[in-house]
Amino acid sequence: MPNDPRYPAVVNAQTRLHHWSVESARERAERFREARDAGVTPEQIAVITGLPLEVVMEDLGARAANSRAVSLVWA
Repeated sequence: MPNDPRYPAVVNAQTRLHHWSVESARERAERFREARDAGVTPEQIAVITGLPLEVVMEDLGARAANSRAVSLVWA
C-alpha cells in the first residue's frame, strides 16, 4: 500500500482519527468526573450517555488512577 498514491492521505486520516479518539476519551473522562463530582451517579451517566456502565466506570476509574499517580509524584 505505500506505493498507492492515496497512502499519504489514508495515513493522515488515520492519524487524525486517532488523535480525535484520544482527545474525545480524555474529554469524556473529564465530563464524567465533573458530573460525578456534581452528584450524578455512574449509573445515571450511563443512562444519559447511552454508554455501557462498564465504559463509564473505566473512564471514572482511569481518571481517579491518573489523579492518584499525579498526587504520588508531587508528594
